[in-house]
Amino acid sequence: MDKSLQSNMLAYCKTILTKVSFDRVLFQKEYDKCISYLTTDEAQLLKVWVEELLHPNGDHSQFNSEFAA
Repeated sequence: MDKSLQSNMLAYCKTILTKVSFDRVLFQKEYDKCISYLTTDEAQLLKVWVEELLHPNGDHSQFNSEFAA
């Protein structure tokens, strides 16, 4: 896959997840889809981004049980 297309997919996933962050079930569904579209490295970057989105105070202890990727 083209490198610019990969980074565009990561940006697209972030946009979608931001828009559905109001609904936990929908967020999980979209997160799972995004993980399947991304490379392993991008999926890791997305996971870190989601941790910051959901837990801006730095408490990521719940994240691992909520969203296993």
